[in-house]
Amino acid sequence: MDGWLGGRLVGWIDGWMDRRMDGWVNGWMDGQMNGLMDGWMCGCKSVWVGGHIID
Repeated sequence: MDGWLGGRLVGWIDGWMDRRMDGWVNGWMDGQMNGLMDGWMCGCKSVWVGGHIID
């Protein structure tokens, strides 16, 4: 029983951490993309394209 519970708990924690990490990565990527789109659309920010800043 302890082994089963321990295994379940480890699985839940691993799954939660994986989802958190995926969420952080996806959020960062979404933020980057939104920043690029916002900068391009309004022209009020510098936009990173391929490591170069385009004003």
